[in-house]
Amino acid sequence: MMRAGIVLAACLLGGACCPAQVNYNYGGFSKGLYGAAGSIGGAGAFLGVYRTGRFSQILNSGAFAELGVLGSVPLGTLNRVISLNYQTTYNLRHDPDERRSNPGLVYLTGGYSNFDTRGNGMNYGAGLVWRAKGEYSDFKALHLEYREHFVSGWGRQPGVRIAFEWGSD
Repeated sequence: MMRAGIVLAACLLGGACCPAQVNYNYGGFSKGLYGAAGSIGGAGAFLGVYRTGRFSQILNSGAFAELGVLGSVPLGTLNRVISLNYQTTYNLRHDPDERRSNPGLVYLTGGYSNFDTRGNGMNYGAGLVWRAKGEYSDFKALHLEYREHFVSGWGRQPGVRIAFEWGSD
């Protein structure tokens, strides 16, 4: 739990010192695929809605649902996992002349996870998103995320996730 607090505090403090903050808010619909590695590994898909904003706006709300499989590394029993998460997302940069209208993003996430063989638990993490603008309001993005799952009797299960996302603003 202490590491999760440190990760979340570092993201918030790092963002508070970012000189490129602007009042540029947007939101949209997102879906994607992820792969995970660490003390647990696996893969899955996610679906969500989000809103972004300045760091001074503490809660830029979003909700994500995930469905995947995770298991212990080295290879152990795979668990189906369903997660429902709250996510707050912040803009890292914005080009003042608006030629680049999709900023890099940093986010904090946390929520409920249900493992079919391990039971109920929680997950929390933080990540970075690099976005590439598509046609009209479509986008594609690459995520890099640190995520931990905690389930009573299984303990803390840290991992790193890489995801490919696509959606529309």
